[in-house]
Amino acid sequence: MKRLTAEEIRGLSAGALAFAEEDGGLAFFKCTEEQTGEVARAWPNGMQSTRATTGVRLDFVTDARRIGFAFARGSALELLIDGVLIKRWTPAPREDTVIDPGALSPAGNGKGNRRVTLVFGSHGENAVLRFLEIEEGKSAVRQKYDRRFLFIGDSLTQGWHSRYDVNSWAWRTSLFFNADSVIQGIGGDFFRPGAIRPLPFDPDAVFLALGTNDFSRFDDRDEFLGRMKETMDRLASLYTGKPVIAITPTPRFDGETRPAGDHALFRRLIAGEAEKHGFFPVDGASLIPADKTFFTDAVHPNDDGFSLFAENLWRILLKDGRVAF
Repeated sequence: MKRLTAEEIRGLSAGALAFAEEDGGLAFFKCTEEQTGEVARAWPNGMQSTRATTGVRLDFVTDARRIGFAFARGSALELLIDGVLIKRWTPAPREDTVIDPGALSPAGNGKGNRRVTLVFGSHGENAVLRFLEIEEGKSAVRQKYDRRFLFIGDSLTQGWHSRYDVNSWAWRTSLFFNADSVIQGIGGDFFRPGAIRPLPFDPDAVFLALGTNDFSRFDDRDEFLGRMKETMDRLASLYTGKPVIAITPTPRFDGETRPAGDHALFRRLIAGEAEKHGFFPVDGASLIPADKTFFTDAVHPNDDGFSLFAENLWRILLKDGRVAF
């Protein structure tokens, strides 16, 4: 088995904007050091979700029949072969794993290239990979993507309460469009201008899905409107000429009216500001029915709800001529 260098591993990864050597391995981060530092200063309670490896994966095509790896730390892993979810498990720290992509492939135990997607956990500790090995004399080439997406959001974008991480709406959208994506879903997040900074990633489109925590946690309507405007100002400046899809909050079941107004008015405020910036607003209430069957609590969808969220979003985007997909 050939053990890959840290540089080779980074070259096979997607979804990470920063890397560091930690615990005898390579750590992956969905946010830049500047973004993480801003959270540490302005919103320390968001640090764990900021450091979680949401959307981070190794994604490559290989003819190897043996691939080995181990993690020093991390949460659940999910393995896709040729784009199909094969298994989810939580390895013990430093537990060596060897897989045969050919044997696991839905196409059967044949020869030839297989796409291997090893999805790091969307929650909990950020993943630290101790090593990655491939069969001697075989190749591994990073997956070729058709698009580049940046997702900015809260716990729904992070995929809270989805049974499988890849069933969350941002992950499903990435897979559907074969997108090289960065998923900066951070549980509890809100319109936070300091999060919008230049990134070492140039997306073709940006998905902005914030607001439900602004609605539930903050009392000053004018302060909310100012933060939202400044967040969108920064996005518009950084991504001039690129589609920004602004998704308003999905249904809630706590039934309260907040200082910003009721939930319907709150969604309209976000959509109206998005239109002023030339963004493409999508009403979150149109993506999932206001039916508790599709939710795990008053806010978070279950896997069925996330499926509806994603599929209804795709229909809107593919139907509307303003968004070039």
